[in-house]
Amino acid sequence: MPYTTLPAAVLAVVLAAATTEQTTTPPDTAPPPTGRPMAETPDRQASYEREFYERQMQGRLAEWRTRIDGLAARAEGGEAAASLDRAWQTAKQNWEKLKQTVGPNYQTARTHTEAALDALRREWEQTARSETEDSR
Repeated sequence: MPYTTLPAAVLAVVLAAATTEQTTTPPDTAPPPTGRPMAETPDRQASYEREFYERQMQGRLAEWRTRIDGLAARAEGGEAAASLDRAWQTAKQNWEKLKQTVGPNYQTARTHTEAALDALRREWEQTARSETEDSR
């Protein structure tokens, strides 16, 4: 089949149709999938990334609470458990603030929450080292 040239009007319609089919809605403006409600209040815009992160943080805090409670049960209270509990309370307070933060301050609040969890992890490691040294 020999190559033929298309009239300019036909070519414009074909190109317009091909261009229209290939464009997609950018992820930022895409409507959210239906099926589950998102936590949204007038002062807090919901996003799936934010919701995922907040649930992940909630899970991490729950894991730490379980660890600290286990240590407190084994140590029957003790200064180590009290110190870890204070660090956990700080992390939880930062997480609570994070959930209420909106706008450009969100990333700062997220950094503070991560730092509080890192401090909790360091406190846990220090407690584990001191228990190991005490048992020698």
